[in-house]
Amino acid sequence: MTFEELTRYGNAELDEVHRAGRAPLLADLAGREYCGWNRPAHFSLIGIRKFVKGFFVPEQTDPERADEIEGFNIPAIQNGLDGEWLAKHDDDRPKRFGFYITRPLRPGERGGRFENSLLLDYAASRRNATLDPSRFIRDFVVQVRPGDDRLLLGKAMLALAPGRLVFSNFFLLRLRRRHDWRG
Repeated sequence: MTFEELTRYGNAELDEVHRAGRAPLLADLAGREYCGWNRPAHFSLIGIRKFVKGFFVPEQTDPERADEIEGFNIPAIQNGLDGEWLAKHDDDRPKRFGFYITRPLRPGERGGRFENSLLLDYAASRRNATLDPSRFIRDFVVQVRPGDDRLLLGKAMLALAPGRLVFSNFFLLRLRRRHDWRG
């Protein structure tokens, strides 16, 4: 399966791929940026179908001992699936927002649901403002091909009530480049 093929999959097919996927290793994600594609077409209307997602180990944290890492989003130019992934304002010094903490799920967490995924928890990041709506997002990310972190599939859920998650959408991530930003 390729990134382009997965963009044409429906939710039922993507759900199968997600259930069969495996969690990437934190150490393999740190220092990487990914080209992101929100699967639903209506995301084009609000200018967030295409985005960049990155992962980093914050300064003051030993990468070898990190049991969680952090991440960010970057708004991208909405130039279609075939267009180059570029930050909206400055690709060399992009605006980072929508921060999250990335970690494996703990045993029994979420009732065993998504146990094959890494959790991207926007509510856990101190970098987001208290009233930032991204705090409702919980992403569950897997490798599409076991052992290969160049292509990832995410399932975005919304925490609209304590202990309850509501499905939002699937998104795809394809390795874009390495970066050295550490917060």
